[in-house]
Amino acid sequence: VYLLARNARQMANGTVFPLAAPVTVVLTFVTPDKRRRDWDNALASFKAGLDGIVEAGILKDDSMDEIRIGLEMEMGEKAAVKVRLQSAVG
Repeated sequence: VYLLARNARQMANGTVFPLAAPVTVVLTFVTPDKRRRDWDNALASFKAGLDGIVEAGILKDDSMDEIRIGLEMEMGEKAAVKVRLQSAVG
């Protein structure tokens, strides 16, 4: 996630980083089957991913003061996590 976030940051011309708080972070968990999953476990499984986004300099930190979390789930061929960020400014 760190490398993807770093590359996305380099391609975001004119965007000021870290993004202004609060940042809404929407995580969409893509699952290849219809098994039931717990939201708390899904979020916990992406802890290192959020840390990578912070380390890449996109977010100041991942404290509850800085980000708001939204969780979604959708079906797909392969398991994945899609990340969408929206800053309070712009």
